Amino acid sequence: MEKDNSISKLRIWVAEVETGKARPLFQSPDIYLNEVFDKYSLSHTKRNIVIRGVWKLCFANAFSLLLPSFVWVDNSSLLVCTIPLSRGDLPKKPLVPSGPNIQSNEQQNVVQVRTFQYLLKDEYDEDMFDYYATTQLVLASLDGTVKPISPPSVYTSMDPFPDQKYLLITSIHRPYSFIVPCGRFSKKVDVWTVDGKFVRELCDLPLSEDIPIAFNGVRKGMLSISWRADKPSTLYWAETQDGGDAKVEVAPREIVYTLAGSGPQEIKKQKDES
Repeated sequence: MEKDNSISKLRIWVAEVETGKARPLFQSPDIYLNEVFDKYSLSHTKRNIVIRGVWKLCFANAFSLLLPSFVWVDNSSLLVCTIPLSRGDLPKKPLVPSGPNIQSNEQQNVVQVRTFQYLLKDEYDEDMFDYYATTQLVLASLDGTVKPISPPSVYTSMDPFPDQKYLLITSIHRPYSFIVPCGRFSKKVDVWTVDGKFVRELCDLPLSEDIPIAFNGVRKGMLSISWRADKPSTLYWAETQDGGDAKVEVAPREIVYTLAGSGPQEIKKQKDES
């Protein structure tokens, strides 16, 4: 761990079990972990994140954004969240507000929203969040080879498939919100190959400020996207049929889909068992 302007920066070290010898994973001294959404960061470095000015958003939705700083892809390579080399200096806080915070309801929608603590409150908070949460994903081999995977973004999930061919990568993007935590921001899910080639976009879900407050309320669109363990390079997910509102009487409640090379197929309809 190194300190730069009172902020700790982490590196990855690898060690040989037989000899006990350890060395940095990255040969470049300028590559650091971005652990802003990491479990370690959330549970052990709260004060550090408070200094950064982004802990409030992390803790407001900590359970949905526990992104590990790195995951093993195979026995000799890791997918690592790093601080972008192009990050630059901290955003400067304006001396005066750019203007009043205005919220309008031109569509006259009536929506109940829970009260959350520690949310973004202005454009400066948005810039600070982007500054610290933006990550460059890299594929790092134990031999020292480093390859960027996808452009820098605010990544919240990375899931390699066991066949070591594809990566399921989730990110959030603007527009952000001042009334809900970052787990409800606009979310994009993509598939990439492990050698850094874009395959396809699975979904780009809009900002969700209208999730019903009833028990089991969820956002609309694709949910719980994951790899199937019983089939090679195959995804599955669920889509609610009640608009995300568990109070709506509908059957089936959810439909589960699978996706391989030929396109999405319906595999199961889940009835309401309540």
